[in-house]
Amino acid sequence: MSEKPLVSVVIVFQNTRDFIDEAIISVFRQTFTDWELLLVDDGSTDGSDEVARRYAVEYPDRVRYLHHAGRENRGISATRNLGISSARGRYIASLDSDDVWLPQLLERQVEFAGAHPGAAMIYGPVQRWYSWTGKPEDNARDFVAKPLHEYDVLVDPPALVPIILQRQYAVPLGFLIDREAAQAVGAYEDEFRGMNDDQVFLCKLCLRYPVFIMSDWGYRYRRHPNSIVWVTNSGGERLANRAVFLEWLTAYLKEQKIEDPQVWKAVRSELWKCRYPRFVEQRERIEYWGNRVRRRFKRMWSESAMNNSWKDGVP
Repeated sequence: MSEKPLVSVVIVFQNTRDFIDEAIISVFRQTFTDWELLLVDDGSTDGSDEVARRYAVEYPDRVRYLHHAGRENRGISATRNLGISSARGRYIASLDSDDVWLPQLLERQVEFAGAHPGAAMIYGPVQRWYSWTGKPEDNARDFVAKPLHEYDVLVDPPALVPIILQRQYAVPLGFLIDREAAQAVGAYEDEFRGMNDDQVFLCKLCLRYPVFIMSDWGYRYRRHPNSIVWVTNSGGERLANRAVFLEWLTAYLKEQKIEDPQVWKAVRSELWKCRYPRFVEQRERIEYWGNRVRRRFKRMWSESAMNNSWKDGVP
């Protein structure tokens, strides 16, 4: 690693002792080697900080262990900001402490960043990873999520923002970002302590800068019941958190004088869904059954047409 690395890898963690070691190992296995690793602790109490400290002691030229004053728990956004402000690299790569990278991810991202110097962010598809459990029934559950946008293109602002809002479960993960661009938009918002931290940051970034979407996938998003997304959604807090984010975004758009009609249309549509969830649920149920009926009639029509064609050919 050079004195000033090209990439600063930031792993934010809180009480992920069962997974953090695997995340760190996946960084060390990268084919691209000009990186530093910042392990940023948000007040862990399960011993995961001991894992981070061990790596910092063993690899002092590569790994740094960071924490808030008094090892306080300040939330994920403030902790990500600590990593960004401490980074020395031109680029910052994000890896959640319960996820892993495939070995060539950083190499490919850096290649695309060099080929598209105007892009503030590089990201690609993400695998929803269930088979980490080792259970046979989970092996067939892994899948690579559908893209937000077509691959291998540079997307100008603010085209990604409406898509990020409308497809909230497909928000980019494991992205490589330009550090100066991240700082220029104010990085993360500390008030978002748990949920929607990435959505807030990504909207700020994508409103202002181009983004390159690559077709290569190399990020494994571990699905497990202790993740913050799983716990929050299971607790029925999703809509409330979503509404807080959208209200914040509404104020931000006004403050920044954003007038793009597609952005505003998406924000208003998503806010409406938060305010009238039962109506949305009923509409989605009607659409679901309507689509099933249409597919059934289409299949029946196709089979009927084939039968008639076959009969017409009989002498």
